[in-house]
Amino acid sequence: IEKVDALILTHYDKDHIGGAAGIILNCEIGKLIEPDYIPENPESEAYVAYREAVSQTGLPVVSVTERSELEMGDILLSMIGAGEHTYTQNIDNNCSLVVELEHLGNRFLFAGDIEKQRISEMLAEGMDSYDFLKVPHHGIYDQTLVSLFSAVNMDYAVITCSKKNPADPETLDALSETGCQVHCTADGNIRVISTEEGIKVVQ
Repeated sequence: IEKVDALILTHYDKDHIGGAAGIILNCEIGKLIEPDYIPENPESEAYVAYREAVSQTGLPVVSVTERSELEMGDILLSMIGAGEHTYTQNIDNNCSLVVELEHLGNRFLFAGDIEKQRISEMLAEGMDSYDFLKVPHHGIYDQTLVSLFSAVNMDYAVITCSKKNPADPETLDALSETGCQVHCTADGNIRVISTEEGIKVVQ
């Protein structure tokens, strides 16, 4: 891959920006989108490397505070930041960009690593339903997830996790209760295909 049309960084934890510097330095980036907040550890190796790569390339950055939309062909992306909300705990995770994607009538929600406080705020503001959910924070369980799953009412859910750090059983049980199809990256790479006929998940 030599060109990336849009590189979206949800937040500044190492497992989300650890490879960003390499991509920026070695690929043509059309748009770089990041959340607008100060990370908990601005001197971390991954964050410093990211900032140095941006500075070295002169790549313009879109910092999202509340909501930013981007059309790419027949795809509409909406990046939603934490806005004016402030957090005293789990700042990086709660400040994650939440990304909505609409394509051919299919609706996707990528929830970053948001945790209890941010989830509660989003639920209080009112949430739409989606066909697909990228489960927040690697499937680590929190009681607010039950309400989130009910509100999203998805047909498909994907958890980014590993054999070493699998999704919590309580999260898997809560997803099972919804009747949706669940896939975990601990079981291998996942490909999600969006067509006019709907969504297909291949693992």
